[in-house]
Amino acid sequence: MAICPIPELKFNKEEIAKYVPPMDSDKWSLTYGTKSVQIHSFKSTDIPPILDVLQQFKNPRDYISHIEFFKTPADCELPAHTDRNRKAAINIPIIGNFDSSALNLFNTPDVPVNDVFGATGFGGNAIKVASVTFYTAVILDTAYPHGVINSTDEDRVIVSISLKPHVTYEDMYRLYRSGNLFKNR
Repeated sequence: MAICPIPELKFNKEEIAKYVPPMDSDKWSLTYGTKSVQIHSFKSTDIPPILDVLQQFKNPRDYISHIEFFKTPADCELPAHTDRNRKAAINIPIIGNFDSSALNLFNTPDVPVNDVFGATGFGGNAIKVASVTFYTAVILDTAYPHGVINSTDEDRVIVSISLKPHVTYEDMYRLYRSGNLFKNR
């Protein structure tokens, strides 16, 4: 499986949303996909409700690399890709219609790859095998082909906690299932 819900992770999306840059701000950098999915990097110490999230983890410095907002604009699709600089992430839904947008998972047998900004793409040749909507934090295997579809009329924003390059989805899944991901659990 390439995604694991972690409902125990508590977050205040209304408070976090106050720190999301305006949707038309130049603080968003362009990346890839139709209408260009955008990223805003920040220091977690600048956002108190993000610190509240981080304080729930046991030993976060052992596995957390950095944190960003990812924006998928309205009526936008981020095509199938794998991330190059991370193998796993913890994603938290913040703004948007998560009933009508989804994380797509793909199969890529014998599909040629092409490198794009920060990812390896599949030139539209990947085969979608699942669409997942989520309303809680999730651990995502970013080494597994994935993409996002936002066919709504509003932008979709998540917090993406990037894990260090050596940390895999399986590592995080084992930590979670063994009860060692969060403090006081």
